[in-house]
Amino acid sequence: MASTFAGLPRRIPIKLYSFWRSLASFRVRIALNLKGVAYEQVAVDVDRQQQRDERYAALNPQMALTGRC
Repeated sequence: MASTFAGLPRRIPIKLYSFWRSLASFRVRIALNLKGVAYEQVAVDVDRQQQRDERYAALNPQMALTGRC
């Protein structure tokens, strides 16, 4: 399902990289749901330090959550 941003169709769905206990991730999920924006949630396990993985660092050089692509 394509979402819209500023009235323009968005063809690539948003990928939200988040950790289930993260309050920032929780707030972003609430905002996206309130706006009706479709997104794909990708779990990142902070307890296992997955945010420090080189693949995630390539997407987000700060290695911080919440990440969005």
